[in-house]
This record gives sequence, structure tokens and C-alpha cells, in this order.
Amino acid sequence: MKNSMMLSANIFLTEQMTPPDPINPSSKSSPLSSHVISRNVHGDIISKYSDDEWDFSCYDKKNRPCLLLFNHWAKGKKGDFINSIVSDLKKLVFAYIWYRNGRKHQVKNISNLGSTLNVLARYSMGSKISISELLISKHHLNNCLMTLKPGTMYDVRRFLLTFNDINHELKPFEFCDIRKLTEMNATIINYRNNLKQFPPIPPRIYLSYISNITSDIKLLVENIDVILNFIIEIKSTYTAMCKLTFNSRYVNTPPEYNIENIIRKHSLDFIFNQFAVNKNIRGVLYLLNSILFTCRLATQIFTGMRIDEATNLHIDCAQIYHKNGRVHYILNGKTTKLMERNAKWITNEVGYNATLIASKISHFIVNQLEDYSYEVGNIPLFVSTSYLGLARYVPKIENSVILAAKLAPYDEMKKISWLNVMITKEDIFELKKIDPFRVWESESKFDIGKNWPIQTHQFRRSLALYASRSGLVTLTSLRRQLQHLSTQMTLYYSRGSIFAQDLISNDKSHFATEYQEVQNYTQALDYVSLILLSDNNLFGTQGGIIKNNIKNNISIDKKETVKLFKIGQLAYTETCLGGCTTLDACTQRATRSLVSCLSCENAIIKKDKLELVIKAQHKLLEKIDKNSLSYRTEKQDLQLFEKYLDIYNSKTGVHK
Repeated sequence: MKNSMMLSANIFLTEQMTPPDPINPSSKSSPLSSHVISRNVHGDIISKYSDDEWDFSCYDKKNRPCLLLFNHWAKGKKGDFINSIVSDLKKLVFAYIWYRNGRKHQVKNISNLGSTLNVLARYSMGSKISISELLISKHHLNNCLMTLKPGTMYDVRRFLLTFNDINHELKPFEFCDIRKLTEMNATIINYRNNLKQFPPIPPRIYLSYISNITSDIKLLVENIDVILNFIIEIKSTYTAMCKLTFNSRYVNTPPEYNIENIIRKHSLDFIFNQFAVNKNIRGVLYLLNSILFTCRLATQIFTGMRIDEATNLHIDCAQIYHKNGRVHYILNGKTTKLMERNAKWITNEVGYNATLIASKISHFIVNQLEDYSYEVGNIPLFVSTSYLGLARYVPKIENSVILAAKLAPYDEMKKISWLNVMITKEDIFELKKIDPFRVWESESKFDIGKNWPIQTHQFRRSLALYASRSGLVTLTSLRRQLQHLSTQMTLYYSRGSIFAQDLISNDKSHFATEYQEVQNYTQALDYVSLILLSDNNLFGTQGGIIKNNIKNNISIDKKETVKLFKIGQLAYTETCLGGCTTLDACTQRATRSLVSCLSCENAIIKKDKLELVIKAQHKLLEKIDKNSLSYRTEKQDLQLFEKYLDIYNSKTGVHK
């Protein structure tokens, strides 16, 4: 039985990390006061169960502070009642980490539980009841949650629901069925339904961003070596200036120590002007951070990465490979959704060059550190500029870990002047086309004449939207690029793409123009081939029509068929299940939803292709966690495919 074995903390650990103590679940008592909650890489104890602060920082791969305080809500008050609440909170978190089944926890997510614990503790203290009395009472728990904002309510509810994944005998308390708190659940459902999705960037503004960042990256590629040589002289000058008297440094500064003179010497006035940077020591750091931020934006724009995924790229993440005479650019990193795993993103030359620029800067910064031997494996792509020691305290290096630059989206975006693009009527018109049910005029941040309220996650949504609109990107490819856990999330991000502007339609030099021009002819050839060479193994609405034509010996005029395709009276697109003959814009086109083809009046279903899809779906399910949403979704699709095939076989008298 599970209770006869030792249970380890269900958290992500690397081979270098020293795990906390395991627990014997057969013991009904609480963990001992001396139970080790965390240890550093040397095995030294960081936190014990008896501590009122559990420090998980040593288990965070990104070297972030991860602290969980159990008495923060008490605001310094002491007493037996407060101590009993703290004790109950510890039991909750301990069970959450050691006894819960399922996915391993990121310690950062554990430290973020502090606000949830504060909610429960404050209500218990105000109502003079214990945590256990709160959790068993529908009345008290409903009253506690209904005082919260919907977002906070959702977080608390999600935390409490995780205790359903703990065996009953291991639960620290009895829990009421939170799913039966109808008032609270109705509030959360309404909240989730009315959450506003990140807006896509309107086409005009989106293209402006792409154009400007492409221009900036090109400029930096041409000048990065000059900029780094300039930094070397600035660092040397700053060290010498620190030895001067106050008067010599700030009043009668010698010409050779004048920052503006050094800038002119290296012919970099235009770079400082381009990034609107002051020509002083702090301005030099500001410039470097602005360059790193520009590079990070480029990776996000041209990959669709989440902000954490881009920020935590490795210094040698970029990769090139050649195939079919073409150059392909790949960025290797880790996806941050729920659990870290290795991932790859396709990018273009601009995104690739952005990583090379950032890599040069980061290598340069690390090489300036004295008496520090490092391994490339420990260096992030965006290294903190504080290590240069220019007008800032040099961070202490612990365990040979180099800190990443803090490129905060809201603060750092102010440094890039080209991010300020004014909203026009045209932009609002495009937004209404994409999402006509959202009242854009009621949101003041989208007022005409204001600058577009840019957030980096919008690049991700916009990439999904416009890639889907192009018709050249499949759902599976887009899902893989965005590192989504389920196709439903990709569908969500792509929502409205059918109404979005096709950004490549007017670019006659784009390969897609030539591709689209020959589509009518190739569609006609495919259609004729399907009819004339068909093995009569077709079904679906249009498949039945084709079978009847063949059965009744209706002749097909190839030239006339091609003509009908050219003038737009016939259409045909091959699909994974067979083909599609719709003349209109397909509402499923952006997502390539296969299941929807089964009931579509324009679909041609080929039995051999359906059987291949079913076989591939079985293999896909073998690779997916059976407890995941993705598994349940894909399995449901498989069941629909198999049911459709069974119906066809029963009609034709074919047996499996």
C-alpha cells in the first residue's frame, strides 16, 4: 500500500539539489519539528517544519527568492490562538507538497500561496474559529470567499480543490465539498466568462513594431562590436574617475574623462540618440539595458514566447540548420507553463540576430568579472548589467550562478520610443472586426489618440492570430510554436483570425503570393485526380456525391473543371481526412480542426485517411499524461473518429 512507503516532496529538483526529508505517511501525527523542509546544494538545512518561514529559494532553477511566511497575516500579534492557526496552515501546505498526487510543483508557485493562506487565516482570526472549522463549514467558507475579489476567490478555490488529489487518510482536515458552494461558483464562472483576452495588436501598429525592431536589430548587428569597445573604455574611465576628488569628477571634469567626448570618439552619438539615452554613466547602463530589452522583444515578436521563456533563455540558445537549401533558425529553451520542459521555437533571421547580440553583451559582461571561472551552462542570455560595476552595486555571485537582467515589461518599455504608436480609427475598426462583441470604446486605454497600451504577451496573441489568418500554418504547428498544453488554448489565442487582416496579401514579393496564385490550378488537378482515380472508398456529404457521379458514369471534362476552379465556382483543398470543397472562408480553417470535418457538408472523407488519423491519434495518446486535460480532449476526438468509422463500416457491411 502507498501508506507503507516513504513519500518525498512533490517538487521539481535537479540532480544538483539536495532534497528535503521524506515522510512516512503511516504515522498519523504531524511531521516532527525537526523535519527538514529545504536544504542547500551542500546539504545544509535552510528551513525546518517548526520555522514560521519556509525558504524554498534553493530549489528554484532561476535563482528567485521563494519564501512562504505563515504568520505574515498576524502583523506581529502573538498568542495561542494565532499559533494554532499558524500550525494548521503548516499542515495544509505540508500535505499540499508531500501528500498530493499528480504533477510536481514549481517552488515559485508554492511561495505564491502566501496570499491564499493570509485569506484563510484572517477570516479564522476574525471569526474566532480554527482553520479546520473553516474548511469543514460551507457557511463559513462561503462567507470567507464571497468577500474576495473574483480573481483572488478563484485562486483560493483552486488551492482547496487540489486536496481532492490527496488520499482521504492523509488529508490534514475534513473538507466540505467546495464545488457545492453555488453562489461562489456562479461568481467564478461569470468572472472567467467575462475575462478580457489579451487584445491582438492592430495590423498597422503590429507592422510598425515589426518594421522598427527589424531596423533596430540591423543597426545593432552592425555596431555591437563598436559599442562593446566603447564600454571597455567607459569602464576604465569610470574606475579612474572614482579616484578623483568631487570637484574634478563633477565640476572641472578633465576632457579625457568626459563621457560625451568618449561617445564622439567612438562615433556613437546616433546610437544614444536612437535609444533616447542620456550621455552619462547611468545613461551607458540604460543603453545596455535598452539594447538587451530590444533583443528580448525581438525574440518574443518572432517566436511567440512567453516573457519568462524569453528572459530565461540560455546564452548559447541559438541554432542554425540547413535543409532543402534553406537556412532554418531555432531557439532552444524551456517552456514555463505548469512545469519546465525542454522546448524549441522557430524564429527568423531577425530573432536569431537578436540572440547573437544579447549573447555578445552577456559574454562581455561575464568576462569583465575578475577571479571568476564559469561554465557557459550557467549563463543566461540576458545577463544583469550590474556586474559591470558602473554606478551600481555588483551582485554577489553564489554557487557560480549569474543573475539574469531584470527586464521588467512596464518599466523597460518606457525606454523604447518606437513603442509609442498612436491609436487611430483604422485600428479600432480592425479590433471590432476581430472581436465585434467586445465594447472597445468603453475601455479608455484604447481611446483614439492615445498610444497603444503594449504588453509583451500581445505579441504572442498577435502571432497566433495573424499566422492562423494566413492559412499557411496548421493548428499543430502553431500549438507547438506557442508551447501550448492543449489545442483548446491555441484555438482560444487564434479566436477571431478569420476576420483579421491578411498581413501578407499585399506583399507581392512574399512566397505566399506565388503560392496562392497557383492554388486554383493545383486544386483543380487534385479534384480531378480524386474523382478519376478514386478507389470508390469515399464518404461524407461531398464524398457521397463523387461516388454517385462515378457510379452513374458521369464524365468529367478536365478543361471545364479547371476553368470552374479559376473563376471560383469550384474549390478543393486536401485535408488529413480527405478533402474540402467549400467556396467560402472555412470557419475551421485557422485551426485545422479535424473533428469538425466529420459533420461538414463540404467534406470528403477517405476511409484510408481516417484510419491513418485514428492510428496516429492512438500513438499520440500513448505519449500524453492520462491525468491531463490534453489527454481527455484528444481521447474524445479519437472516440468521435472511431464512431464515425464504425458507422461507415456498418453501412457498407465492412467489419473491423
